[in-house]
Amino acid sequence: MDVSALLATFSRVQIVKYMNVSCLALFVYDYLLTFDLEFALIWSAKWGVGNILFLLARYSAFVDVPLLLYSLLKPQISLDQCVRLDYVISWGVTFGIMMAGGILALQTYALWACSKQIKIFLVVQYTVVIALVIIINTTSLRSSQYGPPLPMMVTVGCYRIVESKIVSGDFVLVMVQEAVYMALVLWIGMKDYRHTRSILFTDLYRNGISYFICLFLISTGNVVVILTAPPEYQHLLNTFQRVMHSLLATRIMLHIRQATLPNEQLTTVSVLRFHRSRSSFSGGTRGTRDATILTTHATSG
Repeated sequence: MDVSALLATFSRVQIVKYMNVSCLALFVYDYLLTFDLEFALIWSAKWGVGNILFLLARYSAFVDVPLLLYSLLKPQISLDQCVRLDYVISWGVTFGIMMAGGILALQTYALWACSKQIKIFLVVQYTVVIALVIIINTTSLRSSQYGPPLPMMVTVGCYRIVESKIVSGDFVLVMVQEAVYMALVLWIGMKDYRHTRSILFTDLYRNGISYFICLFLISTGNVVVILTAPPEYQHLLNTFQRVMHSLLATRIMLHIRQATLPNEQLTTVSVLRFHRSRSSFSGGTRGTRDATILTTHATSG
């Protein structure tokens, strides 16, 4: 490796380091800001699928993100260590994003008032995406190659010199998944909830759409980087996407549960009821559907 190529590699690795340190700082900062809500709205609530997905999406980041920083910051790390860490980190990022996707699926399911057809569709779609992601991730890891320690008296850590572009397929699938959720939320919002005055639904809908758009754009940016940037930039936006999925998906759940509270004292889990006036849509009858997915209830204390 000539001097110019060496300096270019070093510069790229440094940029990736700065980005990933910033991501960890953002994640820890958000965790400290929201831990009181988490304790009140998650740990003190009745346990269910939503709580489990929340904790998996949130706390798994404390494993793969620090490990990634270790792999980037440890001086003179061996190639064998880089490969082993890469497997753990890649699967950790995949796991965290999929758990966050589960929360987004639950939100979509709740907005569709626990429709059986939507449930079947979401379960099938989620299962197919996970299966394809596993196949793509396995193939990508087998083709990745790391460069030797650089001959500099600086911390360089692991850096890739060969990266299969097939890994972009993982994030394309995530993009498609998020686009499907966003389309379903927009559809049901325009169809059944256009005239609602419910603060809860407004919060659920507004935050959901804005978060979906944000996550979709981040996923798009990551795919562009993977397909067009040098191999050293493989982790430039991976961790950012992973952290933002954890951060925004868990905030969706916290915001929804907080929106149902008349005050700050929690008691038990209750049903989130979307009162859908069908007079505007189906001949004047009025129906109520329950979505026992994401909310808690409070009473005055």
